[in-house]
Amino acid sequence: MFRLLESKRAESLPGKDVIYRFLNESSYNWRRFYQLLSLNVVARFESLTSARRIRVFIVDDSVMGRERSKKVELLAQIFDHVSVRFIHGYNLLTLGWSDGYSFAPIDFTLISSANAKNRLCDMREDLDKRSTRYKRRMEAMSHKPDAVVQMLERALKAGSADYVLMDSWFTHAPLLQKLMDKGLHVIGMVKELDNVIFLRGNR
Repeated sequence: MFRLLESKRAESLPGKDVIYRFLNESSYNWRRFYQLLSLNVVARFESLTSARRIRVFIVDDSVMGRERSKKVELLAQIFDHVSVRFIHGYNLLTLGWSDGYSFAPIDFTLISSANAKNRLCDMREDLDKRSTRYKRRMEAMSHKPDAVVQMLERALKAGSADYVLMDSWFTHAPLLQKLMDKGLHVIGMVKELDNVIFLRGNR
């Protein structure tokens, strides 16, 4: 957007102040806007590629640290697998689409903690329970596997993919079963456990 505003096309675009006000508006359904924008990009990708190319949804999470924050809504103690310690912040859960060459983010959600003991700050109490803001805060207090299922349900309403890719944290039986029930095949790394797994009689 910055480059567009610096280009010759700037005269036909809204001013910088208008764009900043738009980005700072918390009452908009940003998830829907984000998804529509991404799907438009995906449609352009698909018009350039073969229909036989395999398409996948990719699930991943990353830690967003807020170590200096003290009074941010739903701030929680989050375990960071990189530093192998608990930090103050959130988990950013992201759902992406890829055809092996191109990638587009489709959905996202910020996860606080489903355990009230790990939440350092409470949610605002003056929010309209019908509003998007309230629903997103309630979603932030859900379990990550439940949030993954909800994101994939929304994605399936808008498009499709052949597989779901995820890392070992998400690859566990209950979540796999829920996704299989929705007709989604999963490719994921299995955790290093002592259990022996048999599939159709084969070890």
